[in-house]
Amino acid sequence: MQAQILERIENHWRSISDFFTYPTNDEEYQQKVRLMEDLLEQDYPDDHPVFMLINLLGEVIDEYEMEHFSEVQQLEKMASDLSPIELLKYLIQEYDLKQKDLTDIFGSQGYVSDILNERRELNLRHIKALSQKFKIKPQFFLTLNG
Repeated sequence: MQAQILERIENHWRSISDFFTYPTNDEEYQQKVRLMEDLLEQDYPDDHPVFMLINLLGEVIDEYEMEHFSEVQQLEKMASDLSPIELLKYLIQEYDLKQKDLTDIFGSQGYVSDILNERRELNLRHIKALSQKFKIKPQFFLTLNG
């Protein structure tokens, strides 16, 4: 059984290993960012197996940014102590927004309220739209423990 698993990994590793390696330069970093954006555009359901790939890819991108971009280091340091919803609340305050300013993402003020009061969770479509609105990486809104 173990030999079969190892053989499957060996047969497929070359075609998928690029997803899990850390970028060594800006070009590789940009490729991974574009891949992350493409995955988020697919609007997979939250329980789709690709969500795990998105999380792993986000960690790879994070690592590169932490080493190369000081403003991301500052945001990452601050965001590491916040849940995705707390981060959203922080950004709303920083941008001086109201709930109605997010209805283009969530559909209604009631839905925004449910998100902010943690009665609903962010889905991949929300994460993509929020990352574009606030011009930050989607992984800041991902909940890594499910």
